[in-house]
Amino acid sequence: KKFINLKKNSIIINNYEWLSQINYVNFLRDFGSLITVNKMLTFDSVKNRLDREQPLSILEFNYMLLQAYDFYYLNKNQDCYLQMGGSDQWGNIVSGIEIIRKKNKKKAFGITSPLITNSDGSKMGKTANGAIWLDEKKLSNYDFFQFWRNIEDSNVSKFLHFFTKLPIVEIKKLANLKNEEINEAKQVLAYEVTKIVRGEKAAEEARDVSNNLFKSNINDDRANNYNIQKKYIKDNSFTIIDAIEKLNLVNSRSEIKRLIKSNGIKVNDNIYNRNDFTLNEFIDLNQIKISVGKKKIGFIKFPKDNN
Repeated sequence: KKFINLKKNSIIINNYEWLSQINYVNFLRDFGSLITVNKMLTFDSVKNRLDREQPLSILEFNYMLLQAYDFYYLNKNQDCYLQMGGSDQWGNIVSGIEIIRKKNKKKAFGITSPLITNSDGSKMGKTANGAIWLDEKKLSNYDFFQFWRNIEDSNVSKFLHFFTKLPIVEIKKLANLKNEEINEAKQVLAYEVTKIVRGEKAAEEARDVSNNLFKSNINDDRANNYNIQKKYIKDNSFTIIDAIEKLNLVNSRSEIKRLIKSNGIKVNDNIYNRNDFTLNEFIDLNQIKISVGKKKIGFIKFPKDNN
C-alpha cells in the first residue's frame, strides 16, 4: 500500500486460483500447440542462456508458457490488456500476446524495463547474500540501511539516480567522490533509501547505529543481537558457528568455517582462530561482539536472570 496506489477498482489476485485447476494434458493440447520451440529459442532470455552453455530445463520452458497463459486468462476474465515486467520477461509477455491474439481475437500489449543489476551483471537482490526486503519484519532497519551502505562503488551513481529523490546536481557531486570519500556518498544513499522505505525515524536510527559501530567503535545494543544462556556456551552446544548463523552474518556453516580458517572472523575485535569453535573463554562477559570482515557486526548476549 505504501508503494502502490490501489484505486477502488483495482484488485490483487493469485494465479494459483486458476493454475491449480489446470489439467496438464488438456493444457498442453490447447495452449502448448500455440507457441513453438523455434519461437522460444529466438528470445534473448533463452539465447543468452544457451550461448553461455547454461542448462535450460523443461521446467523453465513450461514457466514461459504458464506466464503466457496467465496473461491470456486475465485478458479473457478481467479485460487485462497490458502486462509490465523486467526485460528478462519479454519473451514470456510476447508469448502471452500471441495466445491472446489467437484464442481471444484481441490485441494486447507489453512494457518491459531494464533489469537492475549488480556490477557483475547479476540481478540485484536475487542471491542469498544480496536479498533485500522492504518489510521490516523480514529485514531490520539497520540491516536494510547496511545493504545500501555496502554496495559496490561502481553502483553508487546509478542507485542514487534510481532510488533517491535527491536533486540531480547533488547526485552528480556525490557520484564524483572517490576513494574513501565515496563512503560518504554511500551513507547518503543508505539514509535516503531507508527514509523512503522505512521512514525518517528509522533511517536516523539506522544511521546512528552504523556510525556507532563503524565510526566511533561503540557497541550499540540496537545492532544485530541474539540471547543465549551461558550453559549452552559452557557445554559447547552453542559455538561460534551457531552464533554467526543466528546473527545472520553468514548464510552457510561451511562458509563460516572457511572464513575462520582465513582469519575473516573477529571476536571482540580479535581474530578468532580456534579449531574447536568454542566461545568458552568469553563466558564471563555480558556480551560477545562478533565481526565478519569489515562490514558485518553482531552481538551475542547472556540473559542476567538465567545463566
